[in-house]
Amino acid sequence: MNRKWIVLAILVHIIAAWYSVGHYHDDEYHQILNFAAAKLGQTDTEALQWEYQNRLRAGLQPFIASITKPLLTAVKIDSPFVHAFLLRLLSAGLGLLAIGLFIKSLTSEFENRMIYQWTAFFLLFFWLQVFLNVRFSSEGWATSLFLSGYSIYRLNSAKTIPLLLLTGLFFGLTFLARYQVGLMLLGLGLWMILVRRERFQDISIMIIMSFLIVAAGFFIDWWLYNEPVLTTWNYLRTNLLEGRVEAFTHEPWWFYFYYAAVQLIPPITLLFPFALLVFWWIFRKHPITWLTLPFVLFHNYLGHKEMRFLFPMLPFVPVILSMAMERLYQRVHFLQKASITRLLRYTLYLSAGINTILLLLVMTLPASKEVAMWKTCLADFKSSTSELFLSFDADELAAAFYNVNQLQLRAIDSVDDIKSSITTSDIEHVYIATRRAKQAKGLAASGLDYSLHCEITPSWLQLLNVNDWTSRASLWRLWKLDQAR
Repeated sequence: MNRKWIVLAILVHIIAAWYSVGHYHDDEYHQILNFAAAKLGQTDTEALQWEYQNRLRAGLQPFIASITKPLLTAVKIDSPFVHAFLLRLLSAGLGLLAIGLFIKSLTSEFENRMIYQWTAFFLLFFWLQVFLNVRFSSEGWATSLFLSGYSIYRLNSAKTIPLLLLTGLFFGLTFLARYQVGLMLLGLGLWMILVRRERFQDISIMIIMSFLIVAAGFFIDWWLYNEPVLTTWNYLRTNLLEGRVEAFTHEPWWFYFYYAAVQLIPPITLLFPFALLVFWWIFRKHPITWLTLPFVLFHNYLGHKEMRFLFPMLPFVPVILSMAMERLYQRVHFLQKASITRLLRYTLYLSAGINTILLLLVMTLPASKEVAMWKTCLADFKSSTSELFLSFDADELAAAFYNVNQLQLRAIDSVDDIKSSITTSDIEHVYIATRRAKQAKGLAASGLDYSLHCEITPSWLQLLNVNDWTSRASLWRLWKLDQAR
């Protein structure tokens, strides 16, 4: 790899970790940071989501979030936003380690060095991969942990015991981070036995180490729930055997193929569904086929589908595309025509340009508007009986992990509820958080005297207000009522 690429990738990840505040999906907050907030005494366990009450989630990441808090307190840092940044930075470091090991393990996979260079480039700077790497989420950590274990295993040609133990360590942590990735572990394990025909003692070393890590996870779960529990069994029983997962929205069978084609790096990923099938057929005995095939088929079988469910196979996307297209180019003479080669080259350049734009957005915009609201507009407020914060979407804005100052946050359904919500005589300052433009217009129509106190939209982005998109977008703003009574 070009050393300049490595340095640039590190800088990109640090910048993204700083600016990409918040979470991609609510589970990333509610089932990790909020669990940690409960252990830190910032919220009551009764207020946590049903997954906590049913003992479904592993305690590994809440444990990491909890033990890092005292480290910051020791150096007199109490900001939850610095704490969250530290967790994102830790995630970024783990992600970069995994990608670096993975790129190194691919050196023998490609005959064309130029294709290998492009694959390495997209692995380092793929916008969604960077976004995932800086997330302190189960999907992000499971991806990085599995990729590290897979790469170390592939690089350990001599099958040395320390590296076998390290592989088992990463695979055990992978399972604790996200149980569903166990399907990828199962597929890879079957490949080791049936295709690679690994020695029994080598497989045993990895399995024993993995089971020791999973056993340690049992005690971490005990710490989280204050009682001995088997979260893996609870998760399987509740979601699959009892069918809880089927209670969520259902998507058609082609959901993953469609969104993988149009939402990753168009136009080159339009070829991905085709390239995936080609890869599975041509490279039938390749470990990537064995670990991705059961993972994709299982999630495709479930009615409830979300793109984040397939995030653990995201690093394999550039590799699958590159290896499939390289082999097709060698076998299909039609693709070797100058016009086709030129078209593929331009498609690659265009995709790289689009990826750069998307990467810049990832590096500069928050992942969660609600967390950006807390960081930008509410972090400087201290708990006070003279201040009241109202919101039309209070449930979405509620965040115990970030609300360390215990600000009063009250939900309202309409502008008419504002005055009736002010029941305490010593309330002097009232602020209203709105997420949509029509809510602010309602304030004006009610005759309330108000002024804009803060907004999360960067000033540079507002300058790009083409077709007045900011008036229609979901953007948090904080307004101060000058005459609240």
